[in-house]
Amino acid sequence: MVAKKIILRSLPWLWVTVIPMLLLSCGPGNSQSEKNKLYAADSGMPDTLAHQKAKAISAEAFSQLSAALTQAIQRGGVAEAIQVCKLQALPITDSVAGKYGISLQRIALKTRNPLNLANSTEKQIFRDWKAQMEAGNDPAAVILHEGDSLIWYGAIRLANPVCLQCHGEPGKDISTENLKIIRAAYPEDQATGFVMGDLRGAWKIGFRN
Repeated sequence: MVAKKIILRSLPWLWVTVIPMLLLSCGPGNSQSEKNKLYAADSGMPDTLAHQKAKAISAEAFSQLSAALTQAIQRGGVAEAIQVCKLQALPITDSVAGKYGISLQRIALKTRNPLNLANSTEKQIFRDWKAQMEAGNDPAAVILHEGDSLIWYGAIRLANPVCLQCHGEPGKDISTENLKIIRAAYPEDQATGFVMGDLRGAWKIGFRN
C-alpha cells in the first residue's frame, strides 16, 4: 500500500544532542503559522494531535537519554558515554515506547548501530530534508499514513560542539583514543564526519489509529 505523506512545515525543531544543556534552550513551540500548516488526517488520530504527542514523546525520550549520558560523562568522560549509549539507549527508548503504547526509534543514513538504518522511504525523507536545508529552511516534520498506522518523523541535527567528539572528523574532532573506543563498541560505525548543523538522523514514532 502506498503511504499517504503529510508534511508539517515551519516547525521549531527539537535539535537533539547528547548534551542536556539543549533542554534549557530548545523546546517545541505552537506558533499560529505552525498551526495553520498542519493538515488533518482523513480518519483516525488527527495529524495535529499526533504531531503534538510525538513532539512531547521525543522530548521525553531525549530527556532520559540526556540524563543517562550526563551521568556517564561525569563519571568517565566520552569513553563512558559511548558505553552507556550502547547499553542503555535502546532500553530507554523501549521504556518510553511501552509507556505510551507506541513504537519509538532513532534512524539515520550514517548509522552507529546498523539496526537504525533508514529504509528506502525514509531515505527519501532525508533527501527532502537536505533540500529544505539547502534552501535555508528547517527540515519539516513528516507524517505517513500506512494502513491503520500513523508514523511521525522529526529531524535531528547536530547543535552542540561537544557532539563532534563522537560524531565529528576523526583526527580533528574525535581523538585517537575515543575513535578506538567507538570502533570497538560499533565495528560497523559510519556516524562520523559530521559538522555543526548537519542532519544527524531522525526520531521515528508510530501510532496505531
